Amino acid sequence: MNTYITLLSSDDYILPLLALNKNLIDLKSKYPLFVIVSSNVNTKTIDILKEHNINYKITSPILYHSDIIKQASQWGQSQVVNTATKLEIFNTSFDKAVYLDADSFFIYNIDNLFNYPDGAMYEECGCNGGFSGLFTFMPKNHNFEYYKNIIQNIPILDGDLLANLWFPFKSNPEYRIPTEYFLNITLDNLDNFIDTVKGFHFCYKYKPWNYKSVKDFNNDFYNGLNKPYSKLRTAVVETYLERYILDFSKKI
Repeated sequence: MNTYITLLSSDDYILPLLALNKNLIDLKSKYPLFVIVSSNVNTKTIDILKEHNINYKITSPILYHSDIIKQASQWGQSQVVNTATKLEIFNTSFDKAVYLDADSFFIYNIDNLFNYPDGAMYEECGCNGGFSGLFTFMPKNHNFEYYKNIIQNIPILDGDLLANLWFPFKSNPEYRIPTEYFLNITLDNLDNFIDTVKGFHFCYKYKPWNYKSVKDFNNDFYNGLNKPYSKLRTAVVETYLERYILDFSKKI
């Protein structure tokens, strides 16, 4: 069985996760979304997954090395602490999976990502660097306990571990998922991709689901980051809010 898979390590991410699930359904994906749920997530959140017929697996959190936890606290990024639990995706029995960060949004069907080989990874910003927010993998080819041991005993984030340990995309173009599949919403040149874009990643601290309108989002985003205005960014956030987030926020 093939599947999309994501991580839910915080109750704060239930809204974008519901949006991602409906987004994939609306785009007529052939594959369901499966969720790795950290056991620190409350029962109300689990009930919401059940109500929306989203399959999941509850697992104990995987903790980072103490140095990473300390740094996250110092930087005010406490949400990072539980993201090592992402490694549980390798402790599954799917034939093939595409991992997506929960704060993703797509405007075209992306099922063709399953045609990429095991270990294909999103090529961040068109450079020669990978990003672990979108990648393909076959669980049987990976040693979950080995990855878990590294993350707990060496001060390294899950993204750095995966990008540097086993993804072969740097030496083989067949393993590089093009930039337009997962555009960083903060890119200065976002409008250059208006004719080719397939999906977005709502990275950084300005999360659309924390706003009631695109105007409120833009006020914080542009004042906080001093970025050039983007028609594409505004249109995407407006669609994401109106079609998904605002509707779900009324129901949960």
